[in-house]
Amino acid sequence: MQNRPSLLQAAFALVVPACAFYAQSAAAQTVPAEMILGGRISAGLGTPTPGKGNAVDAVDPATDTVLGSGTVEDNSGNYSVTLTKPASLNGAIMTLRLVNGCTTFQLVQSGATAAPAVRLTFNGSFPFPTTLTLNPTVGAAIASAGCPTPRATAAGAVKPAAAAAPGLAAQVRCPSIAPHCDVAGVGVFDQRAIEAMKACLATAHPGPNCDVNGDGVVDTRDLIDLLRAWAQYQREQADPSASIAAQADQAAISAPLSGVKER
Repeated sequence: MQNRPSLLQAAFALVVPACAFYAQSAAAQTVPAEMILGGRISAGLGTPTPGKGNAVDAVDPATDTVLGSGTVEDNSGNYSVTLTKPASLNGAIMTLRLVNGCTTFQLVQSGATAAPAVRLTFNGSFPFPTTLTLNPTVGAAIASAGCPTPRATAAGAVKPAAAAAPGLAAQVRCPSIAPHCDVAGVGVFDQRAIEAMKACLATAHPGPNCDVNGDGVVDTRDLIDLLRAWAQYQREQADPSASIAAQADQAAISAPLSGVKER
């Protein structure tokens, strides 16, 4: 007579392979790591003051690859960058850069503009992120994404000159009142354009994408025209014939104003 395995032995024979399978699956998964950077950015000598909505990029200085981005949260220069990466990236060296308008500035160690660039080591954790406080200074400009030549407005302030909407904006069918309606640069005209336009008005150095109506000045008129264009765009989606009526209305409005210089 053969000995039959006990119930305990049978259960053990099932549990051990299952545990091994789940252990292998867990090992194959990427372990996340999160790190939160924050602090306050100060203007350097001859460099712009960080404005609300400016981007703050964490960059690999060896490859010039942006590893993550955050924003300046107010006009006092307070910022936050959250990095969620694989734990295998722990130990990587990064630097920080500020994108103000269409120009990128190197962030340097707190103090003089010519101070060494900020250097930090990614050291994330999970499920509770690590935090690091840095208070850098805006250093020299290192890149410019086709900044237009500035010009003075009637009030004397310098604003960007008119420029073609960059990137995907050219692919979007915008209402005539706001030919550069894709302010967010996402390839479609939606609510994100309005939020991006609000951010444009909150910064001291708006980019060329903020000139919604193409008049060479970034001001509240751009937001007003964008809101009117959004209402028109929604009407056209519901009734394509509304586009013809809207063009006729716009021509009737523009004709009496053609000789007006000031708004």
